[in-house]
Amino acid sequence: VTGLSVSPGKDQLIVFHTKDSRDLVVCLQGMVPANESRIGELVGTLLSHFKSFTGRLEQKISRWIE
Repeated sequence: VTGLSVSPGKDQLIVFHTKDSRDLVVCLQGMVPANESRIGELVGTLLSHFKSFTGRLEQKISRWIE
């Protein structure tokens, strides 16, 4: 994983970018309990992990996922 894109919408869409451009798209919609956002928790955990191993993770938050 080389980067991470997150949509600000209720869909909680996350794209994990890879160096070979085989990105993984994940939607956290439908979490229990309903309407609970896990985006912050996920991003925080990933950043902590990457600081320990590689030191860097590109992050992008925008209305459109590229």
